[in-house]
Amino acid sequence: MDVKKDYEWLFERAEVAMIIIDKNGCYLDHNEAYRFMMGYTEKDDLVKFHPEDVSPKYQMDGMLSSEKVAYNNAKAFRDGCYEFPWLHQRPDGRQFMSQVRLEKINFSQQECLLVSIHDITGQERIKRMVREKNQNDSGKEQRARSHLQECQRRSYCCGRE
Repeated sequence: MDVKKDYEWLFERAEVAMIIIDKNGCYLDHNEAYRFMMGYTEKDDLVKFHPEDVSPKYQMDGMLSSEKVAYNNAKAFRDGCYEFPWLHQRPDGRQFMSQVRLEKINFSQQECLLVSIHDITGQERIKRMVREKNQNDSGKEQRARSHLQECQRRSYCCGRE
């Protein structure tokens, strides 16, 4: 039984997008699900990548992606694990929201981070639709109340009360 080959097979075929990065943020390995998620086809396309290479210049909070990568990685190495939302960018420029989990592991006899990434674009879209519906419903209620109050005011003014 070859444990290394079993690991490689499981890692490569996992449905969750995963990468392994070293303390400098350099990619040591990544799986097929990650390549698919990011819009790449060949493993060699991502050999010398860093996380900020698949991210827009700025994250949603206005912070530079490069600075936020350094902060998040340092936190994960210090605390053992860290989870956060992240805005990714594909080579064609399309962006998507993800939930990223960093876990400190030993890989190739060095401390590294196992990075698991889940595309949450659909979840975010649903949340936004619910918020918009609630805002629309609230707006409709407010307009109906205002209309009712105006009708009551007019009725009062005309002595129909």
